[in-house]
Amino acid sequence: INVILHDAAFSRKSTVAVFINAGSNDEPPELHGISHFLEHMLFKGTKNRTSKEIVNTVEHNASEINAFTTKEKTSYYISGPKEFVPNAIELLHDMLFNSLFDSAEIQKEIDTKVLAEAAAKKIADDKKIVAEVAAAAAATAAARAIPISQAS
Repeated sequence: INVILHDAAFSRKSTVAVFINAGSNDEPPELHGISHFLEHMLFKGTKNRTSKEIVNTVEHNASEINAFTTKEKTSYYISGPKEFVPNAIELLHDMLFNSLFDSAEIQKEIDTKVLAEAAAKKIADDKKIVAEVAAAAAATAAARAIPISQAS
């Protein structure tokens, strides 16, 4: 785990970021997507805070919290006023080491992922249908463009 504090002298804002050296490339095939899943779960509440309290703490301090997963890393970060840095560090620590992984929240995340995958499949299927219809229309238009004397 790497922790970075970006404190620009010319700005009143700072960013605290935690980079975990684990991403989608580190996942075995049977656990594909687990890094991103865990990224989401850390926002669902800790032993000390509900998910709403996490968001409210950040927002009431004119700050932003977010996360992302890449092939090599998972990162969590908070950007806000320099005065909020100690609280941001404590909040990220709480999320990383005290997350609850409540079964109801896990199921909601799984259901959301399943629905998103179903929507993505539907979009892909719709695109395939559109491509097939467009190809058929193009073939019909091309057949109509052949002069009658050459059609027979």
